Amino acid sequence: MKIEKPCTENFSGMTKNNSGRHCSSCNKTVVDFTKMSTNEIKNQLSSATGEVCGRFKSLQLEQKNSFERFVFSLHEKIT
Repeated sequence: MKIEKPCTENFSGMTKNNSGRHCSSCNKTVVDFTKMSTNEIKNQLSSATGEVCGRFKSLQLEQKNSFERFVFSLHEKIT
């Protein structure tokens, strides 16, 4: 998976909230996917309404598997 416009804000400088961290620059919650399993990420994304801002490990983004196909199909449904 490739993030076309990655966020340049400092995640650790954002304020913690129930769902992740709040970015005051874009006024959105950024979900920390780095500690989630593939199934947890799938559940989080499939239950989301609208855009999701998230923090991923490089390894998670490099995976070429069913998760990537799931994200792309979800993206097509949302847009």
